[in-house]
Amino acid sequence: MAPIRQIGRANGLPNETIYKMLPGSLGDLWLTTNNGLARLDLATDQIDVFRASDGLQGAEFNFNAGTVLDDGSIAVGGIDGFSLFDPREIYAERSAPRVSAVWDQQPTTPIIAPFGIAIDLSVIQYDKPGDNALRWRLLPDQTDWTTASGVWHRINYQLLKAGDYQLEYQGISSAGVASAPVAVAFQVMPPFTQRWWAWLCYAAIAAGGLVAVSRLRTRQVRARNRSLEQIVAAKTAELAQQNAKLACVARDRAAFYARTVHEIRTPLSLISAPLDHALRLPDLPAEARRLINLVIRAAARMTMLTQQMADTAAAPEGLGGGRATLDLASFVQPIVDFYHEMAQERGLIWSATTPLSGAATLDPSACDALLHNLLSNAVRHTPAGGTVAVQITAQAQDLTIRVTNTAPLPQHLADRLIARSLEVEPSKGLDIIAQSVLQLQGELSVNTGPQTTLQVVIPCDATLAPQMLPLAQDDGPAVAPLSKAAQADAPTILIVEDDSDLRGFLADLLAEVGQIRAVGSLAAARRALDRHPVQLVLCDVMLPDGRAFDFGKSLKSDKATAHIGLIFLTALQDTAARRAAQDAWADDYLTKPFDPQDVLRKVQLRLRAAERVQNYVVDHLLPDPGAPAPALQPDLAPFDRQLLDRLDVFFEGALANPDARIEDAATACGVSTRVLQRKIDALCPQPFNTLLSDRRMQHAGDLLQQGRQSVTDVASACGYRNLSSFSRRFKAFHGQSPRDYAAAQTSVRTG
Repeated sequence: MAPIRQIGRANGLPNETIYKMLPGSLGDLWLTTNNGLARLDLATDQIDVFRASDGLQGAEFNFNAGTVLDDGSIAVGGIDGFSLFDPREIYAERSAPRVSAVWDQQPTTPIIAPFGIAIDLSVIQYDKPGDNALRWRLLPDQTDWTTASGVWHRINYQLLKAGDYQLEYQGISSAGVASAPVAVAFQVMPPFTQRWWAWLCYAAIAAGGLVAVSRLRTRQVRARNRSLEQIVAAKTAELAQQNAKLACVARDRAAFYARTVHEIRTPLSLISAPLDHALRLPDLPAEARRLINLVIRAAARMTMLTQQMADTAAAPEGLGGGRATLDLASFVQPIVDFYHEMAQERGLIWSATTPLSGAATLDPSACDALLHNLLSNAVRHTPAGGTVAVQITAQAQDLTIRVTNTAPLPQHLADRLIARSLEVEPSKGLDIIAQSVLQLQGELSVNTGPQTTLQVVIPCDATLAPQMLPLAQDDGPAVAPLSKAAQADAPTILIVEDDSDLRGFLADLLAEVGQIRAVGSLAAARRALDRHPVQLVLCDVMLPDGRAFDFGKSLKSDKATAHIGLIFLTALQDTAARRAAQDAWADDYLTKPFDPQDVLRKVQLRLRAAERVQNYVVDHLLPDPGAPAPALQPDLAPFDRQLLDRLDVFFEGALANPDARIEDAATACGVSTRVLQRKIDALCPQPFNTLLSDRRMQHAGDLLQQGRQSVTDVASACGYRNLSSFSRRFKAFHGQSPRDYAAAQTSVRTG
């Protein structure tokens, strides 16, 4: 049995929907489809397709519409009529097309890179020329054929690299017959700038350029060396002149120091001797004796500082090594006070003996780090109820620091301290202690057991005050107690001054205008502000734990403390310091030495401004309809004014609420209860409950004056559940009972 052949679109049929099959007279088969008329050569399976362009009525035919006539002609019907033809007269063109090529530049002529070629190709086959096609490729750049339909084609290759190429092309007729491929070889030559002789020229030019550059560079280096030698010679001469000037300045400075010391010691003697004599007078008042002792101690300190000036003038190399001369008591006492407070907060028993009365020359930064870490370790590692004892003494040649606490130190840490085995970057307290001792060239001893004792002896140049004039010791905390001379409702003034004598003098000076709290460091000042309401801060600038300008800026920028007045009292008198005080929003800037009465006047001025603010706040929260409006409103911070308005709104809405509390007011004002309480304490002389009660009594008086409600209804409208309590409070505020007040108002209205 012969195999069954299947013929479809893959074999060349235009469509696989066959409407009619008609036998031809030449051994072929004609088929009508909905996409043309197909002729199948049964011997070769070659299929030719005819459409409207070949003369048919159209490309789509009707079902079973076709027949073979007696003369062999075929008639087929479609959607646009029918077509009649003799199949013996219809044939397909089977010859290969001819391809005509026209080159812009003949391939036999060498082409210079990076230019290219262009060629016009025409596919000549007149049977359905629109269906002709051309394919081509350029070897070796193109391995795949590129095909394009049509008769005319322009092939363009640009920017060809130097090399041998072969262009192949062939034409394809509408019947699919392809011509024989045509291969045209051509050569693209490199440009003249890339020929071998061009590279040789380049090499020669480069070599010549290198030689020229080398010679030019050599001349420039020689000229530069001559110029540098001249500059060095000029600088050497200039440095010699400057050294001579510096030596002259040093001599002048030493002479000035020596002359100043001589000139200062004479008036100091005239101060100290008469005062010493005055102390021996009988019946000298205690206050006068205290003030004379204060001046004598200050004169002794001046004497010690003049001795240090004389030593510095006599030493040609100066102090050296980062060393500086400082007052021992002013340097040590604020640090000791700071850890005294920390020890009290941790429930420790603290004792400190610091009989320091002189000046010493040493490295202040290393000594500061040593003292802080010795005391910090002792306080942090001592359990609650334990003891910390500090003893700091000074001799003519050394300063001894001894710290004992009731906490054992592990032996390996003690050995490490004694061996001074340091980390590269010390970060722990013991490492910093060991490094500081090394830097100060001191001696460290460790005694361990149930309690630990660390003793450091630091060599220094100390000038001690006479033993007959000991500095007053202050074993109390860094925050001095309130002045007993001030009234309970007087404004609170916080004094921040590291010099204990001056701190005490300022406290006595200002005690008549307010309650005084005095501290010796910025850290203590921050704690005092956090714990107590303060109306004014009188602050030094140069303090043991930093400059006070940043402290002032944080004080004024914090909403909770922005209302507090700030006055700087400092020895800095330069323009930069004054500008820094302005940037910190200070209210005033006073310099040392100062006039005590001037300080007192400036403090009173700031306190009066705070008093005007308090009066304004009371008038705002407890308005008197008959009182005239103030001519000038005090300068309130935006936050304080907003808080005041919100509190006024809260009072208005809470008059009838007997359960209104300060916590509710804080929520309504958008702040914490603590912030609101501190603001009321600072801006108003009355507490919250008194303000709310007075506001209710004002409201009760207004209601009774209108005469529309009974006393019971008025009491309920003012937040009172108990009528008798309301009556007592009303009588205390208005001076008469509610019924008498209502009767009096009725008489006024009807009078």
